[in-house]
Amino acid sequence: MSDLVEEYQLDYFRENGFSRSECVSCGDHFWSRDPDRETCGEPPCETYDFIGDPGFDEELTLGETREAFLSFFEEQGHERIEPYPVAANRWRDDVLLTQASIYDFQPLVTSGETPPPANPLTVSQPCIRMQDIDNVGKTGRHTMAFEMMAHHAFNAREEAGDEYAYSGEVYWKDQTVAYCDQLLTEMGADPEGITYIEDPWVGGGNAGPAIEVIYKGLELATLVFMSLEQDPDGEYELKDGNTYSEMDTYVVDTGYGLERWTWMSQGTPTVYEAVYPEAIAFLKENAGIELDDDEADLVRRASTLAGAMDIDEAEDMETARGDIAAELGVPVDELRDLMEPLETIYAVADHCRTMAYMFGDGIVPSNVGTGYLARMVLRRTKRLVDEVGVDAPLDELVDMQAERLDYENRDTTSGTPTPTSRFRWRRSSNCTTPTASSRIRSRKSPPKKEPRCPCPTTSTRWWRPATAATGRRRRRPTTRPTASPICPRRISCSTKT
Repeated sequence: MSDLVEEYQLDYFRENGFSRSECVSCGDHFWSRDPDRETCGEPPCETYDFIGDPGFDEELTLGETREAFLSFFEEQGHERIEPYPVAANRWRDDVLLTQASIYDFQPLVTSGETPPPANPLTVSQPCIRMQDIDNVGKTGRHTMAFEMMAHHAFNAREEAGDEYAYSGEVYWKDQTVAYCDQLLTEMGADPEGITYIEDPWVGGGNAGPAIEVIYKGLELATLVFMSLEQDPDGEYELKDGNTYSEMDTYVVDTGYGLERWTWMSQGTPTVYEAVYPEAIAFLKENAGIELDDDEADLVRRASTLAGAMDIDEAEDMETARGDIAAELGVPVDELRDLMEPLETIYAVADHCRTMAYMFGDGIVPSNVGTGYLARMVLRRTKRLVDEVGVDAPLDELVDMQAERLDYENRDTTSGTPTPTSRFRWRRSSNCTTPTASSRIRSRKSPPKKEPRCPCPTTSTRWWRPATAATGRRRRRPTTRPTASPICPRRISCSTKT
């Protein structure tokens, strides 16, 4: 049995003056050009070191960062492709949402059954990770909705011959690390401050060596080298306790956080001010949150330590908050009262962007599948809006975020319908009734009556079954409506007896 230590002994590291060290704080192994470096660079081992002191030469917007990345890899011979929907269940039956760019190509392309749309390729893929929802707003870096900028190369071992849809090696580990190092340097990063942490990846029956790229306390990229498959007789035993053996195909699977690269270029207190400043400003003003100079300075100082608020790393969130307060020299209650409303504002902005992604790709709130997830985000956002005292229609907040997505293929650019407006008026062929999202309003908005169906075959309201709680039967139309994949109530005016 063996581990993957040898997989990290790259020629690129040796030829460019890197040395391998063990973090004195967490015990992870990492590579750096600084032989005296003692820590890996990632929170909680280190703090954010770029807030107020951006890590890149130029301040970039979200769109400028995306274009810089995609153009860089086009210059390196990669073909730019359009992003896929966030509703991954359109082409996969094992997941609901797109959580990484590699989801676009699983399972058929990664297994070699189908050729990729280009090889190598680059993409900036919108993603949604529901598992990060509790960290949003607190750590300063987590977002539930984000774009994963990526470059991929699909390789097959020579001995496999023509068995797979692609053959030969495009490039592998050394070239992948070289691309990342070059891009960071061109953006203005100090090469001495970049660390590459060894962190084997495991997921979905596959595995491989992986490298986390850290700069100034922030993880900017993860470089995964998918080359192993689960095998009870495999040579490699990994962190999940399973054994793995080599696959005939091996894939370069990278992920660069668009939002985090933008944040690094601006040095704002959190990623949220960097990627949607207008929404944050609007929400703070609407909620009546104003900070004096001393409070703003405290927020900035607390933000450099916010990485310790990671719910996956901290033993207890209140203890983590107390540790930050102690380091800042302020009472924990004072810090909590100052930060919690801001954290809620950040979460509202992020959740509205998540809904813009969902609605823009045709996901409709319901009680099943992706619709259930959309409903959960919608309800959570409504609760947070009420908590912090924001008095604004949710659909307007979602539209505000949609305008910043800047994707022509997602119908969110100037002059075209935004996700909520498209969603609000999407209908079945025989029905002109607005769907439920047109009635999403904050608590102070006047209630709307449930619309009547204009279809001539039904003269009463929407059909609903009797409820167990009341035992009452509600009025039915003369004909029963059919199920619809579009309407949030999953019915349409197309009727049949």
